[in-house]
Amino acid sequence: MEEPKESSKNPPMFPIGSDIKFSWSYDNYLLLPPANITIEAYTADNRIFTIGNALPGNTVNYTWTKAAQQNDTQPLLTAMYTLRIFDGAVGRNGRLAEGGYLLTYSGLRFGMYRPEEYIPGDQQHPPVCARCSFASTSGSVEKALPAVLTLMLCLFASLMAFA
Repeated sequence: MEEPKESSKNPPMFPIGSDIKFSWSYDNYLLLPPANITIEAYTADNRIFTIGNALPGNTVNYTWTKAAQQNDTQPLLTAMYTLRIFDGAVGRNGRLAEGGYLLTYSGLRFGMYRPEEYIPGDQQHPPVCARCSFASTSGSVEKALPAVLTLMLCLFASLMAFA
């Protein structure tokens, strides 16, 4: 896989609805190229999303467009996916390792997420920021602190009197 680069620590992340370009190359051991290939993305719970179907066997790059991602029956999820490229005539389970033939590839993990509009923390309801979140409680804490300290002092004095 040439693009996007594979990384187990930091897999690539893409917003749902953006074009995603995949590119790869075949090595010299592929002597009998397939007539066509299929590209899929699948989740850990085996939900399969077809990216490209019956593509020419010599395809080395493909762009998964925003329009192709639209699927009313099975919408894309915010999840981690694994890319799978395989010989369309053989199927996703592939074949046993046999010299010269395309083996099923499933090495690229990538994530997809739903982008959301940015809203500054102090404009969210309830506000999300240290200054905003604790502004309403800081006055209460300051008022309650002397009472709590007085109560602890009385409790300590009572325990010392009975000791």
